[in-house]
Amino acid sequence: MITNYGTLKTAVADWLKRKNLDSQVPEFIQLAEIKLRDGITVPDARGGTQTLAVRVREMWAKKTYNPGDSDTNSATVNDPVSSFTLPADYLEARWLQYFLTRSYMLERVSSFTNAEAASVAGRPRFYATEESDEVFVSPTTDTLGGFVLGYYQDFTGNLSSDTDTNVILTNYPNLYLYASLVSAEPYLYNDPRVATWLSELVSGIRSANAREMLESRSGSRQRVGGTF
Repeated sequence: MITNYGTLKTAVADWLKRKNLDSQVPEFIQLAEIKLRDGITVPDARGGTQTLAVRVREMWAKKTYNPGDSDTNSATVNDPVSSFTLPADYLEARWLQYFLTRSYMLERVSSFTNAEAASVAGRPRFYATEESDEVFVSPTTDTLGGFVLGYYQDFTGNLSSDTDTNVILTNYPNLYLYASLVSAEPYLYNDPRVATWLSELVSGIRSANAREMLESRSGSRQRVGGTF
C-alpha cells in the first residue's frame, strides 16, 4: 500500500522491474509532481489538445486580507487595500471576494482591463495578477473593506523523508504512481507498458477532477453580493 514517500519509491521500483533504475526513482517522482501540478497534454474530443492537471477539493485553501495587514499595500487600518501578496503555497486562484457591509465576488480580468479600471474610484470589481506574486484589484477604493482569496494550494516539493506525504499522495496515490512510471519513459526504450500507464494516469486525473467539480457545484446555488 502506498502511504508515503518511502512506500511510493518502493512501488515505483517494483512496477518498473528494472533494478538499474532504482537510483532514478526519486527523479521520476519529482518529474511526476510537475506533471500533476502543471498538467500533461492530451487529445480532446475536437481533435485538438488540452492540458490536464490535478485540481481537487483537497487543494482548496482561503486567505483573508484586511487593511493594515503586512502582506497588503495598506500601511495602516485606515488605508484601503488595492494590492496584496499571494500566499507562499499559492498555485492558482479559484475566486476573490471583497467584503465590507456586504460581500461581492470580483471578476478576474486581463492586466490591461484591470489597469484601465484602476483609474476610477469605487468598490473593487476586478482583479488580475500583475506580477509573479501580487494581485491588484480595481477600481481603487476609498472604503476599508477586506478580501478573501480562494485558491488551490501547491502540494509539490515536500517529499524528502520516507515518512513524508501530502494531500494528493494520501488521497490519490494512483496518480503519483502512474505519473512516476510515465516519467521513466526515456529510460524504458519504447516499453509498451508506458501507454497503459499514461492511460491510467489520464483516467485518474479526470476522475479526481470530476469529484472536485461535483463538490464545487453541489447544493443550491448561493448568491454572493452583486453579479458582474
